[in-house]
Amino acid sequence: MQKVAILGFGIEGQDAARYFLKRGAEITIFDKRDDILNAEWKKKSIKCVCGKNYLDNGLEGFDLIVRSPGFYRFHPTLVKAEKSGATITSTTTIFFEECKTPIIGVTGTKGKGTTARMIDLALKEAGFKTVLAGNIGEPMLSRLPEAQESDWVILELSSFQTIDLSRSPKIAVVTNITTDHMDWHKDRKEYVQAKEMLWKHQERDDFLVMNPDDKTSRELAEKAQSKVVWCDYRKELPAENLQVPGNHNKANACLAYKTALIAGADGKKAWKGIQKFKGTEHRLEKVAEVGGITYINDSAATHPESAIAALKAFREPKILILGGSHKGVKFGHLAKELAKNNVKAVILIGQTASEIEVEIKKTKYNGQIRKGLENMSDIAQNARKLATKGDIILLSPACASFGMFENYQDRGEQFKSAVQGLR
Repeated sequence: MQKVAILGFGIEGQDAARYFLKRGAEITIFDKRDDILNAEWKKKSIKCVCGKNYLDNGLEGFDLIVRSPGFYRFHPTLVKAEKSGATITSTTTIFFEECKTPIIGVTGTKGKGTTARMIDLALKEAGFKTVLAGNIGEPMLSRLPEAQESDWVILELSSFQTIDLSRSPKIAVVTNITTDHMDWHKDRKEYVQAKEMLWKHQERDDFLVMNPDDKTSRELAEKAQSKVVWCDYRKELPAENLQVPGNHNKANACLAYKTALIAGADGKKAWKGIQKFKGTEHRLEKVAEVGGITYINDSAATHPESAIAALKAFREPKILILGGSHKGVKFGHLAKELAKNNVKAVILIGQTASEIEVEIKKTKYNGQIRKGLENMSDIAQNARKLATKGDIILLSPACASFGMFENYQDRGEQFKSAVQGLR
């Protein structure tokens, strides 16, 4: 009987457990949280090592160790187990090994979720049967049977998932590569290399679809052995009538359009599918218009580049809600963009508030700066007092959400609830 350790018992860890239970494996779950097994899982034949000291006795004695995306690939305990003979894998790696259907893998620092969804809509409109999964929230292994019966599989993949890939998709799509997750990766070089693993194993007849505006993509393309396809939205979009704002979304749409063409879709049908994309929750989501003031929820903007894209998507005067928990990125570039993009006032929140304030004060920005607010109701009320008719109140934090909120979804939901309370 194969002895399998699963590191982390979130969505992907549970997906892995179901997969290996069906195959008769002896499973042990490792998780730093206490009491993670609900009634469903307590009925299963699995062991659990939980709590803050869950790795104290190491990971020796397992044939296979499945790490969840949040578990660092080069954690000393994992490296030691690997040297002792264990095979290290992930649900992403297993999916690539098992899936016989051609895969479109989408990655990037920002925009990968939007681009993956646009590709899915484009191919569906063109008559293809597709499966959309990955970092987008759909666990991969549970969808393997459906994937095997489809024409294309579209996977949204983070650097956590690509860092140890040993296979590459038929089509790799890269929205952009800046810097992110410096609280997880050793340094920027490792982060970029993790992204590059998505297409490192491609063959000459595979495709790498990239944005020419991204400097890092241009540099990495020189080493690619597959066919590089550039997508310049200023020249190659069949039209601009999208339902989502911003040039960044035009760039995403261009990547999706060219990818659909490579996959065999009719161009007119592919574009019709892309036009159906109305955005996703917590990404430039219009919450309400109250008293002539528009409220936008962009809580999914957990990176400075995403917040900059949000600022550029609206010409109206803006009250920006900014800050959160730290991911090891710098805020200097974002601070400089405030004065350029009609930001009247900034409300700084969370762990990074003081650091962002220091960077703002180095620039020519002369709008108001508020901080010290500790709940979303107070934040929304203060933003309303700073705004006048015709303004936009924009939650685009440029940071992770932990500390004040459970995750970016919780942050966005609390913002929407607070806005409804202003009516």
